[in-house]
Amino acid sequence: MIKDVIKSFHPGENILVRYTPDSSPELLFYIIVTVGRDVVVSDIMDTLSEYCKRLSLLNLNVCDSLKVIKIGGFRGVGKVLEKMGTDKYALDMESYSRLVGENVFNVVLGLHKLASMLTREELFNLVGNLSSLIGEKGRVNFYFVNKEFMERSGLGAMELWNEIATSTIEWRRVGKRLILHVVKSANPEIEDLTLGTTAPEIVRGDRT
Repeated sequence: MIKDVIKSFHPGENILVRYTPDSSPELLFYIIVTVGRDVVVSDIMDTLSEYCKRLSLLNLNVCDSLKVIKIGGFRGVGKVLEKMGTDKYALDMESYSRLVGENVFNVVLGLHKLASMLTREELFNLVGNLSSLIGEKGRVNFYFVNKEFMERSGLGAMELWNEIATSTIEWRRVGKRLILHVVKSANPEIEDLTLGTTAPEIVRGDRT
């Protein structure tokens, strides 16, 4: 079960979620935010709004109750705790960490959008700041990144994030099936595990 995999990540981990553009990443997002843990969504450049609109087409309406930290953008979705400029998020992890809080799933959407706006030096600083969150306050951080976008950016961001992530999962589509593959993990019991599902199964709550 995919939800069992999500629950098995250790507190303090940084999870890199590499998805392909055609894989409907909002469905994996839906699975994560409905596993029964406290959730904070870090919404970079209105990515959450895009996810919520697509989920609403499937009558999966979870967004109104989500606690959200807005990082850039202007579309207010969920219960907005704070608004931050993209420059503050990239540079001031201490303030950001206090906003996220303890013992939560922190789901970061749109990190690739932010990376595309940074110089190489700024990107290195951001990666270093994100790595400093490993092991902090029992939270689990999920970073959703468009894999193909980042690989074409030429900045080497994907390689850097692969290196600092404690676990890496891939989310891709094969025909109608959506595939989750655990590329690496701090939990050896789930490393190299592959699970599949479909959009109708997710909507019904089957096999997730």
